[in-house]
Amino acid sequence: MDFCGYPSSFNHLYEPFTLDNWFNEHLMKTLKNTWFIAFSLIWFIIFCCTKMEIYFPRLIQFYAIDLLAVPILGNLSLTFYRWITKNEKITLPIYSLIFLIVGLIVVFEYQLPKHHPRYVADVWDIVMYILGGLFFQLVMNNKSLPTTPHASK
Repeated sequence: MDFCGYPSSFNHLYEPFTLDNWFNEHLMKTLKNTWFIAFSLIWFIIFCCTKMEIYFPRLIQFYAIDLLAVPILGNLSLTFYRWITKNEKITLPIYSLIFLIVGLIVVFEYQLPKHHPRYVADVWDIVMYILGGLFFQLVMNNKSLPTTPHASK
């Protein structure tokens, strides 16, 4: 019995919320996914170059970011989903992926172009979001993600 009179088997219910070793041991595998790291690096390079007024060819400048958005955000969502469920083998449900794609389309292709001149509605952006979603679903959203060589440590 603990000091409140409850059986000691309930002590875990009263422990403060912490990022425990489970996160370090299991979820870091999701964040060390080779595709996620590569896509994040490509996105970061394009973003930084754009801020420094260094531009890529139009296809890369305007569509690569949209193509990479769903795999990057999907992998982050998968990481969070695995952390919440404490299940490293779970995959992101298809309805969550569809919600992510539709959310990006509504925000970036419908709402923002109406209110901000920087954003332009483009049907090819929608195609890129969908292709990125297909890639995420078929390649990245699985139970055993490929990781960088150091991910097994």
